[in-house]
Amino acid sequence: MRTLIAVVITLSAIAALAAEPPAPLKVRLDSVPIEFMGRWVASRVQCGSGGDRWLNIDRLHLTSYKEWAFIVSAWRVGTNQLELDLSLRNAVGESPTARYVRRFTLSADKHTLTDVSGGDGMIRVKCDD
Repeated sequence: MRTLIAVVITLSAIAALAAEPPAPLKVRLDSVPIEFMGRWVASRVQCGSGGDRWLNIDRLHLTSYKEWAFIVSAWRVGTNQLELDLSLRNAVGESPTARYVRRFTLSADKHTLTDVSGGDGMIRVKCDD
């Protein structure tokens, strides 16, 4: 009877492990990958004007139509996601006002960036500056 119970417990544990997909590999990066850097806008026609939902990512900062933040750390998640640990600033020279995380998915052709941080899911295209 004890052997049967041990087998059932073992099989239950194996089934539970098999049911959960593995989490994507998360690796800390030395800097933001070049393919994520640049100016991103809601549609290609806004590349000249900036549009109303623009986003810019460079080595040190994430800036947008509603935020300005220092990049504290960058993480590659899986093969096509970037997670940024950010320190928000209300204005240049001010002390940090908040610490938060943003995550972005890059399309296979590297021309579309989707904000998957849990916000609006904004999809942007890269401007060729």
